[in-house]
Amino acid sequence: MNPSAALSVPQQATITVIGGHSAVTSTLDGAASWRAVGKRILFIGHFKSQEQARAAQSTLEFLTDQAIWILDQGPELIMKRKQDRCFVYGVGEFLDACAETHGAHAAWVHESDCIILSDHPGTVQQFSTALQTRLKSELKPSLQVVASVNKS
Repeated sequence: MNPSAALSVPQQATITVIGGHSAVTSTLDGAASWRAVGKRILFIGHFKSQEQARAAQSTLEFLTDQAIWILDQGPELIMKRKQDRCFVYGVGEFLDACAETHGAHAAWVHESDCIILSDHPGTVQQFSTALQTRLKSELKPSLQVVASVNKS
């Protein structure tokens, strides 16, 4: 299933896929069709550890224009592409840093035209709250967000 099929996202738009293993699946499902119409694909992966992230790293490097890895615990993931980043303090700290700085890991906030968020309830809530409050002033007015909560 293409998770953005029902959205009217313009060509040359940036699609940001956020989450864990189900976000990887969403990226696998949608990347070819998104790329075919000129969309930029940014992946923000949330994983417990380097080992979990490493299992998806090569595939996502092939499918995306940039990947930002959020790990709950270290050590950090070794980046193979210069545009990729790794943040090793969990989702809450990552969102705090995005709200406080305009660094390389925070550009997604103002670049995203569509966000596909797919993770566990707590993580979805953290991103949802941040997008509606402290990150809201940096978002594009036309931003579209689709969220899918994983119960397992």
